[in-house]
Amino acid sequence: MRRTTKLLALWLTALAACSGEPAASGSGGSSAAAAAGDRGHHGHRRGRDVTVMTRNLYVGVDLFRIAAARTPAETAAVAAAMWRTAQETDFPSRAELIAEEIDQANPDLVALEEAYLFRTGPGTTCDPTVPDAPATQVAYDFLALLEDALARRGLHYERVVAAERFDGQLCAYDGTAAPLDVRITDRDAILAHRSLRTASPRSGIFAAQAGLPAGGGLIPVPRGWSAVNVKARGTWFQFAMTHLETEAAPPVQEAQAAELVGVVAGGISPVVLAGDFNAGPELAGVTTTYADLLGAGFRDPWTRLNRRDPGPTCCFDELLRTGSLTQRVDLTLFRGEVEPKVSWRTGLDDLTPAGMHASDHAGVVTIFEIEGRGDDRD
Repeated sequence: MRRTTKLLALWLTALAACSGEPAASGSGGSSAAAAAGDRGHHGHRRGRDVTVMTRNLYVGVDLFRIAAARTPAETAAVAAAMWRTAQETDFPSRAELIAEEIDQANPDLVALEEAYLFRTGPGTTCDPTVPDAPATQVAYDFLALLEDALARRGLHYERVVAAERFDGQLCAYDGTAAPLDVRITDRDAILAHRSLRTASPRSGIFAAQAGLPAGGGLIPVPRGWSAVNVKARGTWFQFAMTHLETEAAPPVQEAQAAELVGVVAGGISPVVLAGDFNAGPELAGVTTTYADLLGAGFRDPWTRLNRRDPGPTCCFDELLRTGSLTQRVDLTLFRGEVEPKVSWRTGLDDLTPAGMHASDHAGVVTIFEIEGRGDDRD
């Protein structure tokens, strides 16, 4: 029982999934066309334009399902069902769609949330009489799969930050197949086009963390931030990204946002901030995070550039075949001498051969003009 509680606790650190309810709207094609007019395919923008993208890759299963288990046998059976769902949602196929989105948008910088690593093992965690053995057989490496899909398209991106958030393992066994260890590692990452000069990659974990009940106690849910300094067409600026706590824990999310503001304030200016904030205009009555970020001097280009389009980004259903987008929680914010030119969503219409969306979220792409000289610090 002690082993099961410990392993369940590890997995419960993964339960802070995407917020929001699952109705897709327009594709933003006109915005994309306007953006394409400012550059050649895979070429450099004129002047100091910089294109950024944020994309939640989606773990592929509703991790909250594990909380319904009450006994070791139930825990193993639910874990086995979740592992089947994670395979059914087929990230290798979804990675091809996301790579195509990146190919079409041609971003300089990409913020990736939920860039999971799945590993499996021989089921030692199912047997309380043997020592723990971390699973090492890679089943799905979301970052590597996406990078391979980009490389096949002749796209040249480098992983400048890849920050691990947690690492947990659980026995998956429901009697239909041999016991299996399933280990998941969550990561956030920043990809930069190889034409860019980058410096000072960094990341951190927020002190504010949500707690989930497990084994008679509360297990902290680690979340964090990543950042890098970027020199694009003669100008230095700071690019930062995050994946904040869900709106189910507003005080924690708001505290994380305050920490994030402090982090970027210690870096160079101007700043472009991207990610899945689990907060936005539709959640104003639940959490103050969006208002707090605006109050800290950040501006939201979507509301300026797409006044008649609410631009929801969350969320399709667990299996990515139904559901609708109702909340805009994936944002590209800015502060300092930056001027947004166009912003659009990706991942609304294209489906895998099995009929799945690329993620439960839409992506967001924004082209900024970096107006000032920027800070010369590396």
